[in-house]
Amino acid sequence: MPNFQYIAQNEEGKSLKGILLSDSERSARQEIKSKNLLLLSIKETSKQTKGNKIARKEVAVATRQISSLISSGIPLDKALQSIGKNSNSKVGDLFNDIGNELQQGRQLHLILSDYPGSFDQTYISLVSAGEISGNLIEAFKNLSEYLEDEISIKQKIFSALAYPVLVIGFSILVVIALLIFVLPQVTEQFVKSNIELPFLTSLMIFISNNILVFIGINLLLIATFYLHYKKNILGTSSESNIHRLLLKIPFVGRFLLIRDLEKFSRIMFLMLKSGINLDQSLNHANKLIGNKYVRKIIEDATEHIIEGKDFLYEIKQSKIFPEIFIQLLSSGFQSGSLSEMFEKLAFYFKDEIDNSRSSLLSIIEPLILIVMGGIITLIILAILLPIMQMNNSILT
Repeated sequence: MPNFQYIAQNEEGKSLKGILLSDSERSARQEIKSKNLLLLSIKETSKQTKGNKIARKEVAVATRQISSLISSGIPLDKALQSIGKNSNSKVGDLFNDIGNELQQGRQLHLILSDYPGSFDQTYISLVSAGEISGNLIEAFKNLSEYLEDEISIKQKIFSALAYPVLVIGFSILVVIALLIFVLPQVTEQFVKSNIELPFLTSLMIFISNNILVFIGINLLLIATFYLHYKKNILGTSSESNIHRLLLKIPFVGRFLLIRDLEKFSRIMFLMLKSGINLDQSLNHANKLIGNKYVRKIIEDATEHIIEGKDFLYEIKQSKIFPEIFIQLLSSGFQSGSLSEMFEKLAFYFKDEIDNSRSSLLSIIEPLILIVMGGIITLIILAILLPIMQMNNSILT
């Protein structure tokens, strides 16, 4: 997602500079306009203008510290400088610079926009909403909880996938070792004896003799597909179609969908709670959805809101969203309590992620053992069959 450097003018006639993370120049212009700013100039920039990028986890820790310090009555600039003094060099320099700029009279969200590698648009928007409402304490508290939840979910997913990935990796190494080192040694005697080898043994010997070629071909195919995807599919309608097909994969598709909906619902809750209007909140939250097909549906639904039409029409027509998502949002629109409904959805999908992860692992783990066990069994049979054939020949 590109960065756009802009110069704008606020209602008081003051000139403002900043960097905005957005999908396109058009969406960047709309976002600046939604902040009641008069855009003077805008250009795309691929580089972060200031500072070094810091990890998401470090941002979460610093945000929690800022929340605690300003809740204790410490001024924001002093809180930022305090974090700068008590953190490692990269994090410390970043927050110390932000604190110094804040003392010079710049608004915090404009300062943060100069560091798009460290603070995404969601972070900046929530801080901006906190400045406008005069409640930065609540803004940083919400941000710290959001970032901690985001990191926690990622860690759980990583931990869940670590075991099957290790099993697959170890099993592949065992298979390669059997094919390269064990099978040739055992079958060499059979080849020298000029006995007719079973088809399975001959096949395994052929694979063993050409294993490095097969590995090279597979790596080349993977690299070719990746480059083709990046050059010809990424950002096109074909990518959206591929993402739509991903949602149809049993178990995996549902897991991918609810993971995106959890993140979307949580951001919508935080933004609406902070006083950001609905269409702007939708535009921000939608950028965090990884599945381009789902993102396109939400984009179309957002356009319906701007045009005064039913937001849920496109969502219902797609027939991929869970019924609870549609029902709660419908109730929220009718009762005027959308923020609370998005909060309920965020908690619901968070539990669903845990349940789906457990269900997915309960299928993947035995499946891996069956497949890898089957391959190893074939190799062992390829070794045993000639031995059994020789024994039968001696007995007869």
